[in-house]
Amino acid sequence: MKKGISGLENFQGATPRSQTELRNVETARAILEGLSRGEWDILRAHMAPGGSTWVLGFTPERLAKHVRSPNFIAETFPNGVSFDIKAVVAEGSRVVVEWDDEAEASTGKHYENNGVSIFTFDDEGRLASYHEYIDPERFFAVL
Repeated sequence: MKKGISGLENFQGATPRSQTELRNVETARAILEGLSRGEWDILRAHMAPGGSTWVLGFTPERLAKHVRSPNFIAETFPNGVSFDIKAVVAEGSRVVVEWDDEAEASTGKHYENNGVSIFTFDDEGRLASYHEYIDPERFFAVL
């Protein structure tokens, strides 16, 4: 996989039915592009007040021995994560993106995974929630 993000044409294939859905698709694309560049604050920048982030398998018990700072993910993948976008679906306030990703972790280990991100937006176009479904074992293996 090349560095950055590929498969962007799949965002155009999401066929949003309204200006709101189009806005949400564009925001999801911008967020993933930012993450691919290592701009880890981009999620927070788009988060609504009271918004939430959830990643499969990232329980407090699992993370406790690894999280040493609020910048844990940025420190783990300082050069970002490359994404290959497989599919994008937009419906109402949700945008669902299926992807493969890979990166070099700060530990020197190579990371590869695949997953689905579900972006749920509020009426103002801010993230009400971001859910990510991955194989957490692949993530924890590079720490």
